[in-house]
Amino acid sequence: MTGTRFRALVNRPGGAGLATETLTMRGIHPLQVVLRMTAAQTCYTTTAILGQGGGGARGAAPAAGAAAPAAGARGAAPAAGAAAPAAGGRGARGGGVAGGGAPVGNATGHGGVGIVEQVGSQVRRVRVGDTVIMSIQAHCGTCANCLAERADLCNGVGQRAIRPEAVMADGTPVNLNGFGYSELLVCWEEAAIPVWTTLSPAELSLFACVTSTGLGMAMCRFPVVAGTDVVVFGLGPVGMSALQGARIQGAGRIIGVDPIKYRRDLAMKLGATAVVDSNAEGANLATTLRNMTNNIAPAGRQSSGQNNAGANYVLEAVGGTRFPPTVEAPTDMTGVQALQDCYAVVGQAGVLRTCSIAHPQAAQVSIRAGAFSNGSVTHAPGNFAGVQPLRDIPRFVKLAERGLLDLKSMIGVTMGPDKMREAVQVAADRSAITSVVVA
Repeated sequence: MTGTRFRALVNRPGGAGLATETLTMRGIHPLQVVLRMTAAQTCYTTTAILGQGGGGARGAAPAAGAAAPAAGARGAAPAAGAAAPAAGGRGARGGGVAGGGAPVGNATGHGGVGIVEQVGSQVRRVRVGDTVIMSIQAHCGTCANCLAERADLCNGVGQRAIRPEAVMADGTPVNLNGFGYSELLVCWEEAAIPVWTTLSPAELSLFACVTSTGLGMAMCRFPVVAGTDVVVFGLGPVGMSALQGARIQGAGRIIGVDPIKYRRDLAMKLGATAVVDSNAEGANLATTLRNMTNNIAPAGRQSSGQNNAGANYVLEAVGGTRFPPTVEAPTDMTGVQALQDCYAVVGQAGVLRTCSIAHPQAAQVSIRAGAFSNGSVTHAPGNFAGVQPLRDIPRFVKLAERGLLDLKSMIGVTMGPDKMREAVQVAADRSAITSVVVA
């Protein structure tokens, strides 16, 4: 593929902003794979590029103020950690300089799926012609975290040093590894998940990031037990996937929480038993949700005054709001209050799964020391939610093939490769459940 020309949405170095550039492919590492992109889904985290280097967006969320006060006596959950590097190495490389100190641009986005065009000389996992989902998290299978069944934290490829895989017309080098808004995708072998399916590329693109994360919260590490009560905070593509995962697991009650009406309506279609408008509830949100659930208290045992209300599982997928949406905006743009409400809603011996990123990431939540040190809530944070990509993504695909997982309803808008930046804007506006670039 060396010398092949293609288009990509590039975050140019030196604060020059975003532009769709025609790039020329350079040689790849022996452990890399080149894909012809067939679809790329727009994760909300990608919208950060709209505010970088003059990239511009329709507006910017106000700077976060002081941390929101603790929600009720139970306090708040610790904030989720930083996002995992895309495809096992994007975060480690960033947008720094090439070997000689020259500025380096980055392709943008992630969530790509494509057809294998070329494999490095040492690649064994996939072959030319295979359909591959480019997982945001690699799964090497040999690092300490993978051996501990935490491939969602795989660090087996993150420190590989390679040169940028493409150049712009003016000779500026560009990183491609792990990025999705490009007609040609490059990823490590360990991030290439081959699948054999008749699902559309747009549907498959959801598994690279958002849908796998949501399903992971409901089905991995601390899977939802049949018959229990589940509350899902945030009904974007991650939360909507978590909701479907809870339904697949056989949850008794599934309550979706979001300020955006079209998302609440879609949640009812996809398996929620009830939905709640977080803006309308305001400060009463946690109390309302606890009263809608009953945890595991036997019938008739509430007369003692002990309050066992609350959800068995709370799955959080809210995050901070970087730009004012064109639909209903949350009352707290940082996402901190949602984290605190989540902790307040978990019932006795319940499980709290968090995966989103507050904005700014330095925002703080508070929790009573006694609840933190001696409480009964199990908190399991994590950006990729315990997903083991090689094991779980293929089984998630099978759920969609059997009709148990509705992906078609989660495809909001599709756009061509000439509209990559517009797809990011749709995600920033939250005007559709997803935006997918389709080749």
